[in-house]
Amino acid sequence: MDISKRQLIESVFAGGGEMGALMRAFDWSTAPLGPVQQWPQSSRMCVRIVLGSGYPMAIMWGRDVVLLYNDAGRPFFGGKHPWALGRSSREVFPESWDFVEPLFNRVMTQGQAASFLTDQLPKHLLNDWRTRGNVS
Repeated sequence: MDISKRQLIESVFAGGGEMGALMRAFDWSTAPLGPVQQWPQSSRMCVRIVLGSGYPMAIMWGRDVVLLYNDAGRPFFGGKHPWALGRSSREVFPESWDFVEPLFNRVMTQGQAASFLTDQLPKHLLNDWRTRGNVS
């Protein structure tokens, strides 16, 4: 890997604890998002913001709704972490896609933000979270 590519990767995924390290080591050229150097600057900045946050955050990017998330968001993925990184939300959460697809469609077609609050989660996901001790 040439120096400029390495510097870009180090810059985009700076810090970020375990998830920053996983993202730096990930071969993005094999993922739907493609190589980091082809990502829009705005998307790179969003990733830096998410990695720097102490609050659970995830980016679900593009038509493939590819997942990138921070350390605080790891519990949401349970046993699907770290496998979920860089994969489509459809693939990672097929059990809840019927619930979230309309939310993503509104984001993509109308530009409306989507937020997943505990009281909006499908009951089977909320029960799974409570079982694992992630939600009180």
